[in-house]
Formats: sequence, structure tokens, C-alpha cells
Amino acid sequence: MPTKKLKFILDTSDKKHHLKLLDVDYLGNGVYTSEIQVNSNGFMCKRIFGFDNDEYFLAKLNAMLNNNQGEATLMDMQADSFLRFNFLENNTIQLTGYLVEQTEVTHSLEFSFNLDLKKISKFVKDFEQMVRANI
Repeated sequence: MPTKKLKFILDTSDKKHHLKLLDVDYLGNGVYTSEIQVNSNGFMCKRIFGFDNDEYFLAKLNAMLNNNQGEATLMDMQADSFLRFNFLENNTIQLTGYLVEQTEVTHSLEFSFNLDLKKISKFVKDFEQMVRANI
């Protein structure tokens, strides 16, 4: 029986920036794959994004939110692409990322935008449910 594929969407209030992880699929042994879509002030990327540090990322994300400081990085430990959440002042989270595809010509997008802390609360809750279901 196929498992339900999840999605995570982070929008900003100005609608010029968003991050979407669509069709998140758990492959086993802590490995996930998804389609990532980023819009950062008109620069866009749509590609496959994998990650394999779910529990570590979740622990760092919760510590960051509980302590109002720090960062949490979602990544595949064998790849160069990543998403990083940094806690800034005034309940703001800075989302930075680097997405790269190595082919005959290297394609990459490096981006950064800020999110209100309230915008990521659903993301954290849903991500935690996903991780707990796969432990």
C-alpha cells in the first residue's frame, strides 16, 4: 500500500518568497526525497531535494525555537544542497539555502529570506509528526 506523500509550504507575507517541499517520500533508514520549489524575489528553482538528517534537524530546530537562538540545517550528508534556519532578533527566522545540480554544466541557486516565527510553527509540528511516524 503506497504511503501518503507529505508537503511543507513556507510563505512570507510579501508573497515574493516561498519554499515548498512537495511529495515528500520516506525511502527508509532516515532518507527522504521530495520536490523542492523555491521562489526568492523572482529567482526560482524546481528540482529533487533529498535529506537524511531528519532527527538531528528536528532536534536542532526545536532547540533553536526553545532557546530563541541557533540554527538548524536540513540536508543530505552526501550532497552540497541544504536549507538552513537561523533564529534572528524579533522572532524572525532567516531561511537560507543552496541548491545545486551537478550535470555537464553546474546549476545552482543560493537564496535567503526572512520568515516570521509564526510562519514556521506549522512546518515544525508537521515535520515532527513525519519524523515520529518513521522512527
